[in-house]
Parts: sequence; C-alpha cells; structure tokens
Amino acid sequence: MFQHISELQSFLKQNKAAAAFLRLPENLVLFSQYWPRYGYSFIFIPAKGEPTVICPNVEVEDTAEVGLERVMGIDDVLMTGDPADNVIAQVEKLRSEHNIPDGARIAIEKGENVMAPTFVANKVQLTGDNSNALIESAFKTKDFIPVRDAIRDIRSIKTKSDLGKIQLVNEILQKACDYYEELLERPGIREADVLAETECYFNKLASGYKGIRGVSRAFGQLSTGPERSLLGWAEGIVSISRHLEKGDVCMLDIGVCVDGYWADLTRTGCVGGFEGQKKDAYDVVVGAFKAGLAAAKDGATGGDVDNACRQHIEECGYGEYFVHSSGHGTGFAHSEGFPNLEPGSKDVLRSNMVIAIEPGLYIPGIGGIRIEENCVVGPEGSQILGTVRSGRL
Repeated sequence: MFQHISELQSFLKQNKAAAAFLRLPENLVLFSQYWPRYGYSFIFIPAKGEPTVICPNVEVEDTAEVGLERVMGIDDVLMTGDPADNVIAQVEKLRSEHNIPDGARIAIEKGENVMAPTFVANKVQLTGDNSNALIESAFKTKDFIPVRDAIRDIRSIKTKSDLGKIQLVNEILQKACDYYEELLERPGIREADVLAETECYFNKLASGYKGIRGVSRAFGQLSTGPERSLLGWAEGIVSISRHLEKGDVCMLDIGVCVDGYWADLTRTGCVGGFEGQKKDAYDVVVGAFKAGLAAAKDGATGGDVDNACRQHIEECGYGEYFVHSSGHGTGFAHSEGFPNLEPGSKDVLRSNMVIAIEPGLYIPGIGGIRIEENCVVGPEGSQILGTVRSGRL
C-alpha cells in the first residue's frame, strides 16, 4: 500500500513543485512497498491527489500483492516499442489528470551517489542521463528540484509496516547466523564453504517465510584467523579456501534484502569457543554494544551513541583497537547514511529510526571481533530487532 505520501506532498507544496517522479528501488519500496524486479519502474506523486506507480506489465502482479490500486503497466523493451516512449505516454495521461502544465516544477532524484539494488541485482537500472531525458520530455520542463534530502528525512522514521518487515528480515538472518556458528565447528571446513552454506541457508529459509514474496541473495563476507580477520572492518573481503583451525576468530559481515527491506548483521565466532584474551576482548565488545544500545534513544545524537561504545572500550583498555565508527542507519538500504553513529555526529535520533550498532576490536595476534545488530530507537533506549538467541548477548 502507498505510505509516507503526505510527508513528501508537504515538501512539494512548500517548494511549489507540481509532483515528484521517482525511480530508485528504495524509494519505490519506501512509498509503495512494491520492490521493482529490475528497476524500470516509477512512482508519480502529485502535490495534491493520489500517487500512481508505472511499471512493466509483468510486474503488475507484484503491485497487486502489496495492495496498490493506482498502477499503470507498460510494455517491456522485449515486447513492443521503446519503453521510454511507453513511460512518457503514461506520464502525459497523469499530467492531464492532475492539470500539470508544461514547464511545471518537478521533484526528482538528483545527486544520488549510491542506490539499493533491485530484486534482480545483476541488472540494476541507474537513474542517469537517460532517466533525466525521459523526465524532461515527459513533463516538458527543465525546472527540477532535488528530493534527496527530503526523502532521507522521511525514510529515516519507519512506519509500523516498515518495522514489521525489518523485524522479519532480522529474524531470518539471525537464524542463519546461528547456523553459521554451528558450521564453524565442522571439522576441516573451508572459509569459503562456511560463507556459501550460510548464504544458501538464509536464501532457502527466507523463501515464503511468513508471507515473504521476494528474496534477494545474501551478500556476505567472512574473514577468519588472526591475520585475515584483522581486515574484517573493510568492504570487499574475498573468502578463500583456507581451512579453519581450532582457536580461529571468524568474523561474518552479512547483508540481506527481503521484499526490499534490509538487515545488516555481523557475527563473530571462534572455533572451539572463546578463551583467554579472546574471551576478554569479546566480552568488551558485548559491553560496548550494550552501552550503545542504551544510549541510542530519542533525542540523542549519533555522536552520543558512538561515545558510549567508545568510552566503554577505552575504559577496558582496548581503545586503540577500535578503528571505525559505531554504526549507521539501515532498513531501505544496507547503509542508509543517516543517522551516522560516529565521533562528533550531530545526527539526531528519533523514535522508530532503525540503526545498526557495530562496535569492534581488531587486535594483532587475535583477529577482528565485532558485534552488529539492527535496533529500533525508542524513548528510553533501543531494542534489538529479530530474536536474539538466549545467552548470546
């Protein structure tokens, strides 16, 4: 169903814009809960009146499943005609319906540097020059305003429906992470096998789970041992054929997307269990996470949360080994970019924001230890989403 519409319409009216015309997958999910399959879909939101989705005919069934009534189908590029011409023809009908004249101001996605993938992640359709040319032709205007900052503020506060979906994807991913920890104890298993089996476990479990419609593959990286796991904070770690050994610290960072909603978790295990300094360091990270969880409440800043995590680690004597920020917003993308939980961040947390809290230590001779859970902000602190296994935190 359409959601968050009134907030965007307020922005349009304040800026004397006749409509917004959006294409990014996360924005389709934000405003309609419809997750495009490969990205040639649009949502038209007038300053006054009802929104409409334009999508390929083959995806109309997807919009029906989420309860959308105002939907216009278009022929795909493999069917008949130029799909851009088909979109323009539908926009012209909407302009007529809403009395939008040539030259009207239109809010569009400008200045976007990253985007969440569509369901078919290997065929992402970018919002580049072709999209801008299509919009200019369809609305017969060059008067555009960027909508990025307004949408950032809108999507940072999740609705009850949003939170239900994010709770669900976290619930499934935590089950997959529990399975991952079981795999660490399988004799002779390789690093690459642990990652592949964990991702596969998630994909199979999520399919049809409690009414889920679409499951994108899991995006994970696993780094193991005292040297490789030291780099676990970095993006793009490639899992290798290394066989796990007793005492190996193993850090799994994994992001998943279900029906367009994301979870981003990190789970660190140790082959044979944590002992000695490894156990001490793990307990320090648990304490830092709990400190951040308590600090992440309505009215606090991202800097407050980071300081709570960092102060606990420093008081325990491990300050030099915490080398990154304490987290970020999540939900409609793997990393939403707001609020940022980093030193000095002035981003203000509000109830029903979803954040990933992720303190970690990277200690030579031991490896990388990080805990990351997705949490919903409340008036007195945050609550972990999903169902955390008893005794783990």
